[in-house]
Amino acid sequence: MDVVALGESMVTFLPTRPGRLADVPSFDRAIGGAESNVACGLAAAGFTVRWVSRVGADGFGDHLVETIGGYGVDVSAVGRDDSRPTGVYFRTAGDRELGLRRARAATLLMLALPGSAYIYQGEELGLPDVVDLADEDRQDPAYFRGAGQDGFRDGCRVPIPWTREGSSYGFGAGGSWLPQPSQWAELSVEAQTGDPNSTLELYRAALAVRRAQPGLGAGDAVEWLRAPEGVLAFRRGEFVCVANTGGESVTTPAYGRLLLASGEVAEVDGEAKVPADTTVWWTTA
Repeated sequence: MDVVALGESMVTFLPTRPGRLADVPSFDRAIGGAESNVACGLAAAGFTVRWVSRVGADGFGDHLVETIGGYGVDVSAVGRDDSRPTGVYFRTAGDRELGLRRARAATLLMLALPGSAYIYQGEELGLPDVVDLADEDRQDPAYFRGAGQDGFRDGCRVPIPWTREGSSYGFGAGGSWLPQPSQWAELSVEAQTGDPNSTLELYRAALAVRRAQPGLGAGDAVEWLRAPEGVLAFRRGEFVCVANTGGESVTTPAYGRLLLASGEVAEVDGEAKVPADTTVWWTTA
């Protein structure tokens, strides 16, 4: 294979006429998801491509596998799960605090795994998706092709804020091509720099640790450790990562010197209390 794309995909519903999602009577199906879209595009360009994923053993899963396979992508490594149906999601405004806590934990988990890391614009600031853009402000061609339904990608492409003030929060003298929410002033690079609890400083610290720890980034060895239900724990050389994906705090061993955590972690007598939706890094060196 020239390329192997690993990751989720989804069924995208395209309204058959303009209007809010709640008012549209019928939809056409398409595929969505960066990994599968990249796989289809590369296959169409003549590369040999395999897509590795898991979808439900249902009609939506059939649609994804058949459509992506129709581009010439090798879908033989796509698992079909009888117990978990293919997800169908309609985006709405969510719990900002919960979402940011989970995003910070997921970032440390991702950066602890083998392989290269990719950071999307704005995630290092913890920027929320902008879900209330006016129709006249939208730029995404998919929004117009889809007959003007809610959502699509403009909300995650609003330019990031660099400063607390200015017509584009420091992005550029020409202004912003998509309007930035006023509350983004306190999420700007200027506002978060130097704040040890900010998402930006968490990213900076995580990337510095990743460069300094020989067990991270390079290599592919992962030693899985015993952990409570809902917790991922693994060792990579002298580095240990524990991610609590559950809704309650858990107690785990304190594996060494604490390097970084996405939330507040209490250590007492060789044990660590890890809050819900929190990832912790230790070194045993």
